[in-house]
Amino acid sequence: MAILKSKPTDNNEAYKVDLNGKTIEETLTEATATIGEKISFRRFSIIEKTDSQVFGPYLHAGGKIGSIVTLEGGNVEAARGIAMHVSAINPQYHSINEISQLELDKKLAKFTQEAIDSGKPEKIAVKIAQGKLNKELSQYVLTKQEYVKGEGESVEKYLSTINASIACVVRFAVGEGIEK
Repeated sequence: MAILKSKPTDNNEAYKVDLNGKTIEETLTEATATIGEKISFRRFSIIEKTDSQVFGPYLHAGGKIGSIVTLEGGNVEAARGIAMHVSAINPQYHSINEISQLELDKKLAKFTQEAIDSGKPEKIAVKIAQGKLNKELSQYVLTKQEYVKGEGESVEKYLSTINASIACVVRFAVGEGIEK
């Protein structure tokens, strides 16, 4: 709650936040000395919602992975289900809108050229390329992925059936970002 109340904008500010009379940095240093294991505070996210939005938290793998999804519309159970999906599958993007149009156009052009090179007529090659692009996007875009709790439907389709959309997705994993 200390971080939420002080609303730091980065880790440097967060380390200075008071936590029971000591800064977070001092608390971590003491814990590291006591336990004998390095404990670090690498990232945080402050998530706020409106009255029309719902949070759905989910812990996976015994608490080693945690996600929270904020839905516009829908309900807590649906948001929690999407958070479960995010924890388990770890999509690279949450929406196709996060991918630049230039990148999408390059991929489509590449797939179209591959189809043309294989002897397909251009009109058919464009349809084949679009299918390949959609299949590739379903590998790393949350809304295009098959929903883990659904019966063959995408996350996007599931959300449309409950009249909801994704407002925010945050996923944390223990050890994430540590160089080995």
